[in-house]
Amino acid sequence: MKINAVNDRRTEVELPEEELRGLGVQWETLDWGDIETRRALWSIYGAVRAEGLAPLPGGKLLIEAVRTPGGVRLCFTSLPRRAWSEPRLVRGGKVPVLRCDTRRALENAAKALGEKGLRAFAGRNAWFLLAEGTYGEGALARAAEFGTLCRMDPQIALPALEEYCTRISTEN
Repeated sequence: MKINAVNDRRTEVELPEEELRGLGVQWETLDWGDIETRRALWSIYGAVRAEGLAPLPGGKLLIEAVRTPGGVRLCFTSLPRRAWSEPRLVRGGKVPVLRCDTRRALENAAKALGEKGLRAFAGRNAWFLLAEGTYGEGALARAAEFGTLCRMDPQIALPALEEYCTRISTEN
């Protein structure tokens, strides 16, 4: 298990498949509704805390899981209280968020989506594209060629990106 404190509010944990299985869960069955998943995640978070790398307390703890070639990347983010208290109108459920490893990949993904309803952000080691427009699965699949695509609740995605990243333009 590799633990990396991105900043004082976010910590990433790289977990190989073998360690994940050793905790009694698999990527395919990773679900917060499952008690074994919750136990495994809290066990991992306990290891992060034991290393002194836990995010500073905030309003809520957001736990994200992303599949990697050798296992899973878990991100523990302490969201500010205001991110949970602002009333927002949510239409259509979750929004696509694309995580890219390079700025160039982000720009290519924006072109694949047609640059309508997009917000781009630069983080410490990654670039993010929040796609708030309406896109077909074909356009999202083309954009996913340039990074890792996930769907997030807009009440979480935008406040987290605004808190920990810098807004950028997708134009060259």
